Amino acid sequence: MKIVTASFSNTGPRPSNQDRVLVPQTTDDEFFIAAVADGIGGAAGGAEAAEVAISAAAMSGRDPVNLTSVFSGTVAKLKEAAEQNSDFAKMGTTLSVSLLRDRKVHVAHVGDTRIYHLRGAGLNNLTMDQTELAELVRRGVLTESQAKRYPRKNVLLSALTPAGEYQVYLNEAHLEVGDRLLLISDGVHQRVKRGGILNASLENSDLLAFIADIEKRTAKAKPSDNFSAVGLEILEL
Repeated sequence: MKIVTASFSNTGPRPSNQDRVLVPQTTDDEFFIAAVADGIGGAAGGAEAAEVAISAAAMSGRDPVNLTSVFSGTVAKLKEAAEQNSDFAKMGTTLSVSLLRDRKVHVAHVGDTRIYHLRGAGLNNLTMDQTELAELVRRGVLTESQAKRYPRKNVLLSALTPAGEYQVYLNEAHLEVGDRLLLISDGVHQRVKRGGILNASLENSDLLAFIADIEKRTAKAKPSDNFSAVGLEILEL
């Protein structure tokens, strides 16, 4: 398998960046791992939690079965950090991981970061937002129109914290040459919707230009948070 990658991680209007990304690196071309994590704001240790999660993802290896251990391993490290420093008792992070091998992408996810699979004029979300807002929309309690005005948009139902209460969402998809994968923090998808991301992909045949366009669109929309992305394009299977 051959791929090309591009990424960015932008602080936005915040004083510091609690997003972390993992751009695929491997010793051979049989598998690639990419990830994005968003440290939970409002409590100490968000950036540190995201760093722990990304480090665990980088060490997960080529077997899809190991993806769930990335999350349990992250929680174990967070518990240890909280025991050593009480200021980190409420530290936490979201995490979306993708493993590419054998013509497939395997996804493991907790929180509200996202992984999009783009093919031609199609875009499929390989993750599921684990937020109060998303759950209310899925249950039909809120319409899409009502959701835009919902005041608790960022309340997470699942995250990686020292408490250890989370639910991993798993998914997979077949890959074809020319497919793109886009891993993004909520700072991106809160400002650039699915249609905007799809248009940016269709308008930019070069992956680097596509990812630069996503960063430009997010910045132009005046984000309220850090915003980060990792892009991959399949050149050969």
